[in-house]
Amino acid sequence: MFCLPLVFKNTIQQPSLVILLWCLMSIQVWAQSEEGGRSEHSHPVVNDTIQYSNYQYKSMVDNVTDTMLNGNFNHIDAVEKKWPYESQLGYSGSPRNGVYTTLPRDASWSLGFNAFDVYRKNFSDLLFIQEGLPITKATYVQTPQVNQSIFNGFFARKFNNLSFSIDHQRYNFTGDYDNQQSYNTIFHTGAIYREGKWSAHFLFASEVFQQSNNGGIITDSLYASPDYSNRISITTVLEDGRTRDDTKKGSLGLLYNALSIDNYIGSIGGGIDISQRVVTMSSGPPNDSTYYLAYQEDDTGINSFIEKNSFFPHAIIELSDTSKSRFTLESKTGIGIHQVQYGERTDPWQAFVQKAKLNFNSNYFTLLSNLDLQIFNDNLYFTIDGELAGHWKGFEVRGFGQINRTISPWIFHRYDISGQLIWDGQPQSQFSQILGGQISYHRPNLKADLRVEQIFQDNLPYFNTQGLPDQLNNQISIIASPSLSVKLGLFHLKNKISYQHFDNNILGIPELSGRHEIFIEDHWFKRNMHINLGFIAYWKTQHDASYYLPYVQSFIPTGETLPSDYRIDPFFAFRVKTFKLFVRGENMQLLWDGDTPTYDIYHYPLLDPTIRLGIEWIFRD
Repeated sequence: MFCLPLVFKNTIQQPSLVILLWCLMSIQVWAQSEEGGRSEHSHPVVNDTIQYSNYQYKSMVDNVTDTMLNGNFNHIDAVEKKWPYESQLGYSGSPRNGVYTTLPRDASWSLGFNAFDVYRKNFSDLLFIQEGLPITKATYVQTPQVNQSIFNGFFARKFNNLSFSIDHQRYNFTGDYDNQQSYNTIFHTGAIYREGKWSAHFLFASEVFQQSNNGGIITDSLYASPDYSNRISITTVLEDGRTRDDTKKGSLGLLYNALSIDNYIGSIGGGIDISQRVVTMSSGPPNDSTYYLAYQEDDTGINSFIEKNSFFPHAIIELSDTSKSRFTLESKTGIGIHQVQYGERTDPWQAFVQKAKLNFNSNYFTLLSNLDLQIFNDNLYFTIDGELAGHWKGFEVRGFGQINRTISPWIFHRYDISGQLIWDGQPQSQFSQILGGQISYHRPNLKADLRVEQIFQDNLPYFNTQGLPDQLNNQISIIASPSLSVKLGLFHLKNKISYQHFDNNILGIPELSGRHEIFIEDHWFKRNMHINLGFIAYWKTQHDASYYLPYVQSFIPTGETLPSDYRIDPFFAFRVKTFKLFVRGENMQLLWDGDTPTYDIYHYPLLDPTIRLGIEWIFRD
């Protein structure tokens, strides 16, 4: 299969509308000619799916011809679903994206730089062909602006018992304030082999993130009466700030099916995981002489360097059914060997590691559980999470929980800038507990969900208003998210409201926010053209403002307040067989409500009204 999308993005101008209308008219004429050349029998709607699996042989399905277009031309990526604990306000200044609360992912000692986590992928996200023809996907996005493009490429082949995949993504973004300028390259590749009683995998990934950091605008004038026509000329805090986050990692594993009883298999084996991560930040002196003085050790600017190397040899014991889809119990036991280098200093440590994973699926309930236990620095750290779900005749009841004790991220212990330690401390280990549940009812024309969770955190590390490390005790958060989707003939109504209450709202998240979609879904030209036409509305209430501090890649409280506001994004999308086209407007409310400040992050205003135009065409062998 070959897929080639092309996207244009520009401000709303008359030439853009002319091109858009021409494209729509051309496609309509083409579709009508296709109709006239056929007999009276309508062409069946294409329903094309691809069967994948990851290196752990977990099956996945990609519906290439999904009829719910919703204005998107790319399939949902695993990155978008990876981190479940999200607040509904975005990292880049948009409620479309999520910014996670400070919850540990595992029991290891993390560096604590999280700005690029939304782009990262796990090895389990790399897909291999399970059944079917070879797959080749290519996506290219280009805008009239210089150095603004996106390229996604996926290449997968299967040779008898060997499957091989390459997944490459390249992002070049330019913007005014929230996107700024980024050059991100995410490359994953690997192979899996399975023959008789033996199975093996080899995986490699390179993830390089580079971003300019201008620190946002200096003036507050846009808060009172924003003028979006000339804000590009407003002075920013940093003129030449640069952040680079470079990760290389690999995994090698081998399993042997040593025992077989009825439909169950016992396997033993081993593996090696290795990784290197280098984080650097450099900048000249800020244009504001009072800008976070704790970091201004040198009037020539700052330069920071942190490198972490990890090596994890381990033994594997696995018990599963023959399909690995109903029952799997996996155990990894090994020694983690780590080292962090910052400036001219080095911190090495070793950890005993025990990991376990349990998956069980039946016709009526599902059980998932994970354990990560590590012993280092004469302390025990752990993360235990589990989920139990029961489903029957459209109803589903799900309960989940997590408990962990982890060491505070490395950045809260010490930080070196230009050879000088800005701080050097021993913050207490953090403790987190999550309890929650979800009730769902899904029918063809009705979907209703209610998700509620409580998060308790003690010794929560964060950066205070001065940008210095601090800890928060006995933090309790309540998150409730009801959603309702209804289909009434051609009309679809999708609604989701998020209530988020924090004892101490250090992230600056609105207590209430919502996302509402209204669109029609229809078939034209004897069901040969499938369309979606409607709009998406976002809103949020007044909330405390957070600020993104580039020096530590973190959001910090400001003591300021941002007013409530809303956004309107209309869209039109259609598909003819495997050809897709979409047109989407963003921040259209600024056309008639331009005097209202539109901010999610302090000193980082949102982008101007824009239109995105994209096409996708899929060819199947």
